[in-house]
Amino acid sequence: MNLFLKYTVITLLITSCHSEKSELKNLLKAPKVIKKDSVELTFFKNVNILYQGSHDDSSPFLRPYIFNGRHLYAMVRAKPKNYLILIDIEKGKIDKKIELTDKEILNEGISTFYVHSRDSIFFQTSNTAKIILIDSTGSVISRFETSSNHDFVFPSFLPHHIGYVDKTGLNFYCTISPVGFLASLGTNDSISFQGVYNLEKNKWVKKYGKLEGIMKEKDDDFYPPDLSLPYNLILDDKAFVNYPMDHFIYVYDLTSGNLMTKLPATSEKEIELSKPLPSNLVNDRQEIWNFRITCSFYEPLLYHSDVELFTRAIHLPQALKTDDGKLNSGAQRQTILLIFNKGMELIGEQMFYNGEYSIHGATSMPNGILLQSNTNLKDTVRYKVFHFNYKK
Repeated sequence: MNLFLKYTVITLLITSCHSEKSELKNLLKAPKVIKKDSVELTFFKNVNILYQGSHDDSSPFLRPYIFNGRHLYAMVRAKPKNYLILIDIEKGKIDKKIELTDKEILNEGISTFYVHSRDSIFFQTSNTAKIILIDSTGSVISRFETSSNHDFVFPSFLPHHIGYVDKTGLNFYCTISPVGFLASLGTNDSISFQGVYNLEKNKWVKKYGKLEGIMKEKDDDFYPPDLSLPYNLILDDKAFVNYPMDHFIYVYDLTSGNLMTKLPATSEKEIELSKPLPSNLVNDRQEIWNFRITCSFYEPLLYHSDVELFTRAIHLPQALKTDDGKLNSGAQRQTILLIFNKGMELIGEQMFYNGEYSIHGATSMPNGILLQSNTNLKDTVRYKVFHFNYKK
């Protein structure tokens, strides 16, 4: 290779590298959006649930899920037994406790679940990638092994990575994670992170949703595992894929699996996400934890069927340490709740202060949100219900 050719190749590589870094830098800055209305949530009521054993600020009710707008399902770990509890939100009391006896569900510890009906509750096992259907007594109805060659797992060990079953009861929609993805670097350009599993045919009928946006452009840099995997919201014939570290929502056609469009879903304020961590820190737990404390990130996109609105919360950046020199607990974290109409236009922003909008503490309701309180009382678990001041 002559000197001129070598120089040309090196120049092209440098130019390509600078171009990629410039693209990532642009993506970290939120696009400009204009708020088109002033919709807000208004406080509706407190829900205090008596539960012996709740003695601190953390809730014993894990992976909360609202069914039919009134009933809250949640997991309770009470070794040696685990339970699924059913809470009547209007009455503020526990209606039912379902003992979870299946060994695979118990071995998973904390796992997400989807309530299709009172007698059809779908659990996902993370490491074995199984879908386990139980009834209202906790008995197993069916078990589906979805990854016999163990090439992917379900991220059901992380909050809000919840499966969904369509009205036919035949198709199960979920996020999937390639084995090794959370421990590896690189962009995984060729891998799909969303899937549709047909429960009748007992096979995957569609995989789609390759990495997009910031996660696609980050190269060998990385984000912590819980900030890396996409969320998925299924609505009608569309999938709304959204990432903790991305300002956009990626909308897919469920018939074809093709990406239809990407839509900005961010604040009208100036928001900039933190750049990913360099690859040499991939095993540095303290640096990764410090990043979680200080960075800004998005909660999953939620849909509210009675008013046909979407919401998405963004937790704002904060200092690593408080004035007393201790690591910041998030007790003073500020969060903006973004409100969008069905066309994903920004129509409202609402600020929450002092950690009131707790991380992974919001559950979607048809006309608002159920927000886990950041302070519990002895033997009492507390929630707040907020409703929209909006009519469709």
